Amino acid sequence: MGIGIDDGIHIVHRWREESSQDLTAVLRQIGRAIVLTSLTTSIGFGSLISSHYPGLRSIGWVTGLGILTCLLAALILLPAVLAWREQ
Repeated sequence: MGIGIDDGIHIVHRWREESSQDLTAVLRQIGRAIVLTSLTTSIGFGSLISSHYPGLRSIGWVTGLGILTCLLAALILLPAVLAWREQ
């Protein structure tokens, strides 16, 4: 949850700082960092999938998919909401 919230905060903060409030410029500037941090965290937790213990394996699946879902929401849903709010 924390990395997903942070991604949204970074996007909104950068969007507010941008003088023209251009979402494509914001995503171009900060998008790589958000994708990289989310992917590395997802891969790190996803490595638990190879565990022999079923509890750890399920934690790996849930956290890996959860982080990727938060990433998609931050890159697709949040810009759409900000563009809608701007109008």
